[in-house]
Amino acid sequence: MNVLELAEQNFIIAFAIVVGIGLLQGIIMGKGIRSRFPSLKKHARMASIILLILFAINAVFNAGLTAVIGIFVSITLIIFLKFADIHQIPRYFIFVISCIVLIVALLGKFTDFVPTTFQILIYAFYQSGITLGIFLITRRKESNVLSELK
Repeated sequence: MNVLELAEQNFIIAFAIVVGIGLLQGIIMGKGIRSRFPSLKKHARMASIILLILFAINAVFNAGLTAVIGIFVSITLIIFLKFADIHQIPRYFIFVISCIVLIVALLGKFTDFVPTTFQILIYAFYQSGITLGIFLITRRKESNVLSELK
């Protein structure tokens, strides 16, 4: 029994794990982007709605290899060119997960691998988790404790 068969048999747990990983990745990226771009706090609702729409389009339509490469390049730029203020361990977590998704997409493109409906749903749930994580963090209003003390 391989991992995919095991995941299909325990599909509720598999979906929960994939959404959790996507949510964690989205939260980390959302926090990093918010801390790097403080002006985003003023326009948090509009920025989070735009991010939600873009990631939701990708999650629903599963645009394929081009979308995966675009997301991988975007995440790599955000993480390693310090566009986002993310600590080392979460930075490598996001990079490793993004590399795994890219490798699977490349294998699907250049081999005879044809994803099943379950695997497409897993990817859509992963993208939805990222979308939800970024949306929740960028939309959230943070109170500045230091300004209240002054």
